[in-house]
Amino acid sequence: MANFPSISQIAGTQVGIYESLWRQADSANKGRIDGASGARLLKKSKLKESVLHKIWNLADPSANGFVDKQGFFVALKLIALAQNGKEISLGSVSLVVPP
Repeated sequence: MANFPSISQIAGTQVGIYESLWRQADSANKGRIDGASGARLLKKSKLKESVLHKIWNLADPSANGFVDKQGFFVALKLIALAQNGKEISLGSVSLVVPP
């Protein structure tokens, strides 16, 4: 897995929301979610599929077809960045974005 920032650095003040979304996504408590489950949740963002594909690829840099909690938080943060017109990159993950 990539060398992501810590979960608290990724989520910032939105950690409660991110945790809630994680519990929904990982309802079986496996510690990871697959691409199909992730796609269902990420599509709720209403972002273009090409943007979501880029986000998933950044959150799953090893192309394992799944993400753990930290990778999922990265995906959520990248969605927030995209929705706020910010750059979608791993370098942007630590940026603060409005809720």
